[in-house]
Amino acid sequence: DTLLSLVGTEPDFYVREDITWALVRLGEAAFTPLVDLLGHADAAVRHHAAHTLGTASAEPLRVCATADPFWSAGR
Repeated sequence: DTLLSLVGTEPDFYVREDITWALVRLGEAAFTPLVDLLGHADAAVRHHAAHTLGTASAEPLRVCATADPFWSAGR
């Protein structure tokens, strides 16, 4: 929960990358909460969640692209 609360809010790039890789190592336990963050009101949170899912696997990229209203609007 602590790592997930930092998704999209940590200002330091290197710390964000450490958070990304820590969540990737959590594997399946982090997947559903990250997908849930794709619906967050803050674009930075959605971006970091999508980045983390994409780092973990290529398949979630399709989920990310269709879950975010920006991308599903045909951009």
